Amino acid sequence: MSREGVVFGLEPPAITSREIRKQFGQKTGVYCLLFDTRCFRTEDTAEREKAAAPIRAEPLYSYRERVQKSPSRKVKIHVSSHEGHWIGQVTVLLGSETDDASLSPKNILEFTFVLEEREWRLAAILYG
Repeated sequence: MSREGVVFGLEPPAITSREIRKQFGQKTGVYCLLFDTRCFRTEDTAEREKAAAPIRAEPLYSYRERVQKSPSRKVKIHVSSHEGHWIGQVTVLLGSETDDASLSPKNILEFTFVLEEREWRLAAILYG
């Protein structure tokens, strides 16, 4: 993980590595998003109820389940330099290449890495 933490979603703030470790240990939050569909849905429902938001129209799935259920996976890697810093983008495309639905944001997993101290470190997991 980047020393600045990891941004989950479209905007900062970043979650510190300490907080991510805590969530992994408790199997909540980021852990659910990445690995556990059941707890991801439970936490989302609780947050929506708390915010008086409507029930989600489409069910949520953890990244793990999305990858497991996908009939195909394609990985694209792009590395660039911005203002003297190296940035890596890893995009995982899920679904059939002939299926227009595979172009949906829910079928694209995006990870951003930064080169820090000669190591590639996770800086963001983008989702909408």
